[in-house]
Amino acid sequence: MTSSTRIAPWAATATLDGATTGSLALKTKQGREHSFARFLAPLAMAALCAPAAGAFTIGHVDANDPATEGFHTNTYQNDSTEGPIANDLGHAVWSIKNLDTASQFSYQSGALTAAQSADAAKNGVTLTLVARVLPGVSSARYTASQPITLAGAFYDNGSVRWEIDLGLNAQNDVVVILPTSINDSGPGGSILAFGASYTLKGLGDGYNTYQLTVDPKTSLASLYVNGVEVLEKYTGETAFVKNAGLTFDAFSGGQGSFSLVQLSTGSPTISSLQPGSVDAGSPAFTLTVNGSNFANGDSVDWNGVPLATTFVSASKLTAKVSAAEAASAGSAAVTVVDTAAENAASTPALFSLPLTSLVVATQTIKTISSGYSITLTLKNSGFDTATGITLSGAYLGTATSTSLPVDIASIAPNSTKSVTLNFPSSAGEAGGQEYLSIFGSYAGGGIALTSVETLP
Repeated sequence: MTSSTRIAPWAATATLDGATTGSLALKTKQGREHSFARFLAPLAMAALCAPAAGAFTIGHVDANDPATEGFHTNTYQNDSTEGPIANDLGHAVWSIKNLDTASQFSYQSGALTAAQSADAAKNGVTLTLVARVLPGVSSARYTASQPITLAGAFYDNGSVRWEIDLGLNAQNDVVVILPTSINDSGPGGSILAFGASYTLKGLGDGYNTYQLTVDPKTSLASLYVNGVEVLEKYTGETAFVKNAGLTFDAFSGGQGSFSLVQLSTGSPTISSLQPGSVDAGSPAFTLTVNGSNFANGDSVDWNGVPLATTFVSASKLTAKVSAAEAASAGSAAVTVVDTAAENAASTPALFSLPLTSLVVATQTIKTISSGYSITLTLKNSGFDTATGITLSGAYLGTATSTSLPVDIASIAPNSTKSVTLNFPSSAGEAGGQEYLSIFGSYAGGGIALTSVETLP
């Protein structure tokens, strides 16, 4: 049986549910929970480009080597592996995996320039993190008494360290921590982050967008998760400031995969789009643009054409996309334009328009003489025939499927086909829980499925 198979959060809003500690206030809970898996076409995240005058943007994007983006490495008792992943649940990422509980590996930009520091002090900054976190060792789990952090990012201006730390609890839920105190007294020397926390139920398997926005007038920060404000009045951490600029890292036996790590101020900045893609030929829909530095009167542009835009907050806009604008397969460049500031525009975010989409209609697991067998029923939920379908990678725990590759010539719209994947008994013990990961492609799209399976 499947215990917790979920779609990635950029495909639909997922349940947010959390608790706070300390002096920060809980703001919002919204969304709905999903208990099915999807095959998703890859989502192209926003690429960094030259910001408008009077603003700056620095950071890491996609699977680029951070060394080519101005970052240098900093290690502490390190035993880790780092490198690019071209397609992880639809994201191109740079991944850092630590192999023990007493190590840390980080990428640092170094101190900001004098002009950047002055701009940040005057206008405030937004730290944006699009990332996925996984446990490197099974014991590295968050609890209230042992708040183990696995990966994260922070901005250190020499006086205050504004930090987003990510952990996982026993239910595989992401726990976001805004630390005001940090130490290495956890099991095996793992890092503990003490401060307000927020739990994202059911989102441990996928990517989420985290934004920390610092108000220059109050020197307090608010946290947004997938465009929803969840915590406010964060004062930052002051014991470990080193004027290191922008940093992202993985530690305490954790693994962090980073699609976007960005520090920005001034002009509008897009962090994510919801939905991140629709099939070509889709009917008209509402696009939600999450980001920072939005103002009433800003315009969401689709390939340079202004859309009917509604201002929701400084971190969220909505816009109407017509059926004609989503008619052709490919991608569209989405920008936010500040019409009051000489049309200063954000960096474009690419919106994917694949030919079609595949979903998992049913999913079952059973034992066989050689181990385990998983049967997936794939359904084409799009408007065009899916062709050239290949499942090229499938893993249950650390075991690789013995059925690969699996090729399917085509699936017509609103039709289904079943696929059976066999795994050896070394995948795990009966009653245990193991990760199931499946990868592949089809014409115009990519396949990425991750779930947690209870072995029969």
